[in-house]
Amino acid sequence: YRGGEPLFMDVETICNKLNSDHEWKLYKENKPKIQIVQEENDTKEEIEEDDSSKFEFDKNDIDIFFDHTTAREDNGDANEIRESILEQLRYIPNNYLEDETYGKKWSTLKTEFEKAIGTSKYKIVKKGGRKYNYDFEVVTKDKTIKMEFKHNCSSVNSLPEVLQLSTKNNPVVTNSYGEYFYEKYLKKMCDVMNITEIPSKEDYLKNVYTDKPKGEFFTKLKESNKKLDKETMDKKNNLVKESICKFLNEYLGNVDLKSCKDHLRSSLDKTFYLWNTKKFIVEEVNDIGELKVSGISNNNTLLICSDNYVYKYLLRWKNGIGVLNPAWQISMKGNKK
Repeated sequence: YRGGEPLFMDVETICNKLNSDHEWKLYKENKPKIQIVQEENDTKEEIEEDDSSKFEFDKNDIDIFFDHTTAREDNGDANEIRESILEQLRYIPNNYLEDETYGKKWSTLKTEFEKAIGTSKYKIVKKGGRKYNYDFEVVTKDKTIKMEFKHNCSSVNSLPEVLQLSTKNNPVVTNSYGEYFYEKYLKKMCDVMNITEIPSKEDYLKNVYTDKPKGEFFTKLKESNKKLDKETMDKKNNLVKESICKFLNEYLGNVDLKSCKDHLRSSLDKTFYLWNTKKFIVEEVNDIGELKVSGISNNNTLLICSDNYVYKYLLRWKNGIGVLNPAWQISMKGNKK
């Protein structure tokens, strides 16, 4: 700052121009503002960067955005490709957009994406994983978007899942389903599967909340599960289904609604970009509402309602029924009044 007016130049140049104690004092007092200006300029330069050499896809990869695979039918690899394309879409070379066979599809995706976020100048960073509950952070000159991308979908209400929570640490019901299963059903299930040795409760609970088997017991359990004949598999699965049904009914009064509201609010604090194979539909969940337990559906799903939505908490095993990682798969529907 010089004479109360901002100097848009680098700090070294500013220092060279300061020729009095008064101006040096002004500089020290306003140094953070000068740094902010520099950071904002850096961000704008980064947003406007364009480098088609970063685009690493075949032209026919665009077809994956125009199939009608549902989220239930989709596989992780297909969605990984879609997300990677979105991450690099701003680097797309012109010859992709002008291609006789695939150019129209590439142009549609690019145009509709830019229309949805409101600009063709942006920076996009892939997030996701356990640390983030959204897929991308999109930065424009005007805003930052926490973006959740969904394929072949037109409404949040039609999504099979908006959030998934491990049952570890009991984020929904104050009682532990893992402990309940160990104490009342694990031995019964192992008897059906002809597994004679089971681990201690401590070891079981330490290793059951993972996607990959750890230790001798879970390795054997997973391998045995693959080899079961239909009759034995049905008997085993029916025991696990019974455990879920009885757990929900026994502990329906122990639902932690405050915890439910906290994780719903945190996880739905994002913007859904729903690609319906023609355009992006943008939706937000602005009001979770006051929650109350309304019952159980299909013997495996806890229903929690507000004035605006019905939240469906499906209790399921992610990696083999009765084998690994019991979790809550949460979806939502508009509440018809």
